[in-house]
Amino acid sequence: MPELPDGSDFMAADRVWINARMDEGYYTLDIDPFRGKPHYPLISSPYYAIELVEIANRRYWDRYLPVWDVLY
Repeated sequence: MPELPDGSDFMAADRVWINARMDEGYYTLDIDPFRGKPHYPLISSPYYAIELVEIANRRYWDRYLPVWDVLY
């Protein structure tokens, strides 16, 4: 697993993390957005936005599973 970057750049850490999971062939189980969140059905956080951008950049759609509202 990659190390977190020094300092407080958690956005960069999230980008590193999602790409590492894709490098390992993991499925991306997308449980957000869900009803009841203030921004539903829009992107709810900058971290979620980064993950979606990274998935789109790599065209990782064959291992992307949106299951919005299923787990809540």
